[in-house]
Amino acid sequence: MRMNRFVVSASGVALLFVAMLLAACTSASEETSPKKREALQLKVMEFNIEYGGHEIAFDSVVEAIQKSDADVVAVEEAWGNMPLLARRLGWRYFDRRMQLVSQLPLLAPRGSDGLYTFVDVEPGGVVAIGNVHLPSGPYGPFQIKDGAGPKEIIALEKRVRLPALQPYLEALNRTCR
Repeated sequence: MRMNRFVVSASGVALLFVAMLLAACTSASEETSPKKREALQLKVMEFNIEYGGHEIAFDSVVEAIQKSDADVVAVEEAWGNMPLLARRLGWRYFDRRMQLVSQLPLLAPRGSDGLYTFVDVEPGGVVAIGNVHLPSGPYGPFQIKDGAGPKEIIALEKRVRLPALQPYLEALNRTCR
């Protein structure tokens, strides 16, 4: 059986961090020449609902997700409301630990340790997804407003946010070996 795994990650805090790593993975026992496949479309949404979505009408969170037509939503700041959100959307699949809600089955592989999970997109095919809520401060746009230049902002991101991403990048990279 050939399993293609495409790895996508979403990150919160003002900027959407998508496509950390894309890789087609095959095991050593699989055929050597990949079959030509049709493109797979998977709509992934990242949504920081702030404080569990209760600072605004929770119905507006549900409505925004419905209007997005997403297949999988990575939620930030769910505050324990993943079951409620899934129920209100009428979706069967959610993962409290990963803060994911999905119209497609979610499969937590052994050893993923809450860093990623698989979305069952087709028979024999999964997509690995990680959901990262990055540290919010110091916040780059405020630093720019205060006169920081590109070199300082890049150094800030490498110092503050890259270390938060590193465990996810390493886990997803191991998945495709």
